Amino acid sequence: MAQSNEKNGDSIMDIRISKSDVLWNYIAQFFNLGSGLIVLPVVLSLLFPSEIGMNYLMLSVSSLVALADFGFSGQFGRNITYVFSGAKELKKEGIGTVKQDCIDYHLLAVVIETAKYIYRKISLLTFIAMLTLGSLYMYKATDGFTTVRNSLLIWILFSLSSYFNMYFMYYNSLLTGAAMIMEAKKVTILNRIVYIFIAFVLLFIGCGLISIVVANIISPFVGRWYSYKIFYRGNIKNALQNEAVSTEEIKNMFKVLWYNAKKLGINFLGAYGIQQSGMFIIGLFLSLEEVASYGLMCQLFQVSSALSMGIFTTLLPVFYKYRAEGNIDRLIADFAFSITVYFIAFAICGLGIMFLGCQLLDLIGSSTLLPILSVMAVYFVHMLLENFHSMCATMIVTNNEVPFVKAAIVSGVLIVLCNFVTLRFTSLGLLGVVLGQLFVQSLYNHWKWPFWIFQELHLNPIKLMRIGGQGICNHIHM
Repeated sequence: MAQSNEKNGDSIMDIRISKSDVLWNYIAQFFNLGSGLIVLPVVLSLLFPSEIGMNYLMLSVSSLVALADFGFSGQFGRNITYVFSGAKELKKEGIGTVKQDCIDYHLLAVVIETAKYIYRKISLLTFIAMLTLGSLYMYKATDGFTTVRNSLLIWILFSLSSYFNMYFMYYNSLLTGAAMIMEAKKVTILNRIVYIFIAFVLLFIGCGLISIVVANIISPFVGRWYSYKIFYRGNIKNALQNEAVSTEEIKNMFKVLWYNAKKLGINFLGAYGIQQSGMFIIGLFLSLEEVASYGLMCQLFQVSSALSMGIFTTLLPVFYKYRAEGNIDRLIADFAFSITVYFIAFAICGLGIMFLGCQLLDLIGSSTLLPILSVMAVYFVHMLLENFHSMCATMIVTNNEVPFVKAAIVSGVLIVLCNFVTLRFTSLGLLGVVLGQLFVQSLYNHWKWPFWIFQELHLNPIKLMRIGGQGICNHIHM
């Protein structure tokens, strides 16, 4: 939680994460990712498998379009944290001069105006891409927009919802960068409550898949309104009103942010190939029913991933602050704690999905089933390692370094090729898709970035778990 040192109105913020922040993070994670699970029983019981399959395909295309963010959201959040920590300049690499006296509000204003400028451009480009290239893909996947009722209208509305979600994305960077963790999570909760309410009402009155996209269109406006109200208040609003930002300053700030954003963006493109290409490609080779089965498995495991990584995600602003201060001991302690919690939580969630998932689907009368156990087991192992190496890579980024771009691109391309070859020339189906992901990632990424962090922080797996276990015990006894 961000607290101000009350020397004057411009004092820097003492960036700390409280128990309330962690609690609100988990509540928000429940509503943000769990909203899909809350609506899921109704979706599975009221929609046809073909509609469910189309929904997962739309989410996959939307994930590809979201890559247009190109790493800017992380860059904005990280650099806003630096500014609130007392930074007087922002650098392409490394961390600029930090003075523990006051916030440079002009520098903050430049970062915010740059964010607004970039996201205006990005959101428009993504909308155009979805209406053109995205429409061609959905035309192919739905047999000329005939497989699902009102599929063309659904796709257009979904494209519009993606536009608004992208346009308002920088607000989350503002709040998390300023360590307003509790407030940011409240925005998420409000956003998802509106989504759940609208989706439920429309689903129960028989609107079908269009219910989901209408809810996606309306909910971002609620989040945007509340984010603005929270961030622009008190000293921040008054100070920023007096800061005029020139076009030249926006251009210069863009160059600083673009240096690492382009690396992260390319990395995200590789990550899409790693995590989402399976869904994208099976839409061209398998039935919408099989797409629905694979998508359901991915959704359940990805929700489990996000919930298990909740503490790590919550602590990110603190990790940035520790890096800026050079406080490596606290960095190691909190990192080890969050990683240990992740392994325990994800193992419990993953085993629950594999051995109880089918029974739960039977209870709600789902028309869509999970894949066979062997497919889920391979995907579980892959996601366990994928999330771990992703968190290690994120720790590298906290030092304003991005060394994993080439590896992500090469791995993404190899996985896309594996998926295509498997589905086109073998009968392995979904098992071949998940085996290809695990094999390619295990060649390099699954071990390289954990090894990098272990070397940098002088850790090993045993020491990491020992420190993490101590952290868990300390939190239990607090």
